[in-house]
Amino acid sequence: MDYGQPFGLLTESDWLVLLKRDPYGTLTPAVRSRSQHPFLSTLYWLGCFNSFHHLPRCGITDIASTVFGETRLRVAHSTVVQALTTLGYNDYAQTSVETALTEILLVQRSPHLADIRLDLLEEMRHTTCKPNGSRFIARIAYALFGLGILRRPLAHVRTPPVKAQSTSDWESWCYRWDATSTLTAASRQGILNTLLQVGRWLSRHHPAITSPAQWERQTCLDFITAACGLHYGEWTRYPRETRAGELLRPSSRRKRIDAVRVFFHDLQAWGWIPKRFNPTLSLTAPAHIHAQIGPNPRVIARDQWSALLKAALTLTEADVQPHPHSRAKQLNYPLALVQAVALIWVFGGLRNDEIRRLRVGCIRWEDGAAPEPVVPLRVPVNKTQGSFEKLISRTAAEALREWEQARPPAPPMLDAKTGEQAHFLFVYRGRMLGRDYLNHQLIPKLCAKAGIPLADAKGNITSHRARVTLSSELIQGEPALTLSELKTWLGHRALASTLHYVKPTLTRVRQAFTATDYFRRNLRLVDVLVDEEVLHAGETTHWLHYDLGHGYCTHDFFTQCAHRMACARCSFYLPKDSTQAQLLEAKTNLRHMMQEMELTDEEIAAVEGDVSMLETLIHTLQQVATPDHDTEGGLP
Repeated sequence: MDYGQPFGLLTESDWLVLLKRDPYGTLTPAVRSRSQHPFLSTLYWLGCFNSFHHLPRCGITDIASTVFGETRLRVAHSTVVQALTTLGYNDYAQTSVETALTEILLVQRSPHLADIRLDLLEEMRHTTCKPNGSRFIARIAYALFGLGILRRPLAHVRTPPVKAQSTSDWESWCYRWDATSTLTAASRQGILNTLLQVGRWLSRHHPAITSPAQWERQTCLDFITAACGLHYGEWTRYPRETRAGELLRPSSRRKRIDAVRVFFHDLQAWGWIPKRFNPTLSLTAPAHIHAQIGPNPRVIARDQWSALLKAALTLTEADVQPHPHSRAKQLNYPLALVQAVALIWVFGGLRNDEIRRLRVGCIRWEDGAAPEPVVPLRVPVNKTQGSFEKLISRTAAEALREWEQARPPAPPMLDAKTGEQAHFLFVYRGRMLGRDYLNHQLIPKLCAKAGIPLADAKGNITSHRARVTLSSELIQGEPALTLSELKTWLGHRALASTLHYVKPTLTRVRQAFTATDYFRRNLRLVDVLVDEEVLHAGETTHWLHYDLGHGYCTHDFFTQCAHRMACARCSFYLPKDSTQAQLLEAKTNLRHMMQEMELTDEEIAAVEGDVSMLETLIHTLQQVATPDHDTEGGLP
């Protein structure tokens, strides 16, 4: 810098060089800034210096106290900190917030919060060079929005993923597709990762193919063969040792094939490569892969489900807070929000995305003298149909209303599924409920409180299993919902989707199977009379008598006789009204036994006195010889 020119012509960069000079090299930045603050205050009043983000924290506070007065500065700090506390922020970063607010007040040249402009905050968020400075400026903007000073907070800025430098022609094509595709960011990222993995497979097995334009049908066949036998750790740059060597799930293998099909379909549709094959036909997963994939609703056991219900109904403040020594990044959601999410999970039968995207005013309260046990809930647009209403328990509806009343102010946010701005219900600190909150945070807390493991014999307990369990309970209840009613309640477009959820429990199947009496319905106990006197005497007369109700059969092989129950003309038949039968019943040495035998439906009807069925049975056996070789047996 040229010190020979007037100070009014010096730029802020020149002043920064001058302020950072230490001729003796003994002063720390903080001490040097504190000693220079009267001079900096003068430069500030003259409008020559405004780059306060380059100064130490103590220097900014000293200048602001000198310029605005310590009392005004303290009032501004306490107002913003109190607003952030009301919105759910704790005070662990209070000093950083106060420093960022001090810099904002200095840049706008006013100690009044009402003078802060949204465009100024947007500009300062991109120019600050302090650690986490942009985050604290966004937090201050949210506090000003809560105070009603700003019409909206600053939009959340997501850092775009760092694109790796393409080292091959194949990777260049992949990144070019990623920059052109109109799919969502998550879908593009998943397909891009797969395409980069396919590039590693090409370099190993087809090194001559470096461009999508070189692919042919044989290349597609080789790729599908390799993808169908893909194991964990293959094609990846940094394979995990936990599951290395295991075969990928069928759905994961199909996703890799689908990703390549989408890639080639787009390239051909955009005219980037020649059409050498049809991606729809040449890049489709084989039938045996599709056969292993399908809806697999897993009902939670009734005792475990009851424990989860009890846990959701009895959540306390100690249950919802993260472990103090946990390294996982968990947001301290208030109890009212966690309670509402837990109850809508166990009572609502909603998908995870539907719970996250519930909107303010989703409960429709109906006027009536007596409160209804169920309340209509407006479900947002889902993957199968538009918005619809379903009935939920009043307990869950009351929890939703309690959170809606305690919900901090939040601006409308973009609904990625519909493309419209909406006021979502589960918003805290200006952000929607996390996608993984249910599976990774809430459900583990409920399982810990209920004293049940996170996984059962069917797999991990996830958010979707509650939907399956509720469907199973509703279709098997007393009275039960019809399939059409369950379809409406679940929000399915096709009845075939609902059928996947109708899975009775093993206990229910056991009860129904037992109630049919399948094993014993054709078995009957027949009274058998054994004449022990004849048996011990060794006589050749009949000693075994089967009681048929209307008479006795004296044939030893009655159980194999085709004419049993219809044997009046048979010589082995002994009517009960005969003298011989009366003498038999008068004997005192008879031993009674019960023999179990299998009967046909006609024989069962004959035993139970159905005369018409007995006549039908006799007619059927007209040409069947009786044990005494008579083919004209029947009733007299």
